[in-house]
Amino acid sequence: MHLLVFQRVVAEPPAAFSEHGEAAGDTAHIVQLFDGDTIPDLRACDALLVMGGQMDVWQEQANPWLLSEKRVVAIDQASRAFAPAQHERASGALIY
Repeated sequence: MHLLVFQRVVAEPPAAFSEHGEAAGDTAHIVQLFDGDTIPDLRACDALLVMGGQMDVWQEQANPWLLSEKRVVAIDQASRAFAPAQHERASGALIY
């Protein structure tokens, strides 16, 4: 599995999530939007992990990168709402 990780502040890396993922054979692409990183092609990712931070989602003026982050989350949520069976199959879940 390839994880896309949004790290929102330097002091809060994925830490244990990365360690567990590596132990399971997963890979991760850590994106620091606050530092100017760009979002990679979402089709190459199997899951999205958004780390914490002291900012609130409405604080876009102080954290303009939140707009890009929220767009990705909205796209992901919309695709899950309209195509849940595809997401379940991709994750290996059983579908009845």
